[in-house]
Amino acid sequence: INLDQYFRFIESCHRLDIAVWVFAMVSFPDETEEDAWETLRVLKESAPYIYKPAVQLTRVYPDAAMHDIARRRGLLPEDFDWFRPYRNRLSPLFGGATGAQSNIGDNIPFYLEALDVDFLQHYFRQVDRMLREKYTYLNDYLGTIRATLGRTLFDWKNEGLAKKMGRVSKAITSLPHLRSFRTAPSKDTGEK
Repeated sequence: INLDQYFRFIESCHRLDIAVWVFAMVSFPDETEEDAWETLRVLKESAPYIYKPAVQLTRVYPDAAMHDIARRRGLLPEDFDWFRPYRNRLSPLFGGATGAQSNIGDNIPFYLEALDVDFLQHYFRQVDRMLREKYTYLNDYLGTIRATLGRTLFDWKNEGLAKKMGRVSKAITSLPHLRSFRTAPSKDTGEK
């Protein structure tokens, strides 16, 4: 799929009110810094049409082509074995850094060849910034507030309370510094 096809697809989905999540990976074999920045540019340009992207470092999994490439290029320790304990020493630097990163893969090696750790840390700071600027939804914040306060304070099945919270949400979004929050993409919102 090329970029023209990608943009036609996400624009068509948007018109049909289909929420699209985009998953991107960086640090492929022979990927350059320019390639990584192009990925970020495409995600920024996609903002009006997709719900949210996630970006993750490429990982090496057993029995995958990336494992064979990493082994051939000497990117895995010589004695690396999937059946022995392994701790990805770089995981703390990137785990939880973006939408898709988590500590789940602490025992799975990253594919790091052409892009160095300093560049990738800077890159993921820019990804986080882009996610905050282009993909922050008021519902994300309301969900965090609901989770923080706990279900004991808010019974969302209580219709009266739900209506009150709807009014609170409208009041919050009317504040000038919060107008930049996005609502989830929908053909009914008028977003293009």
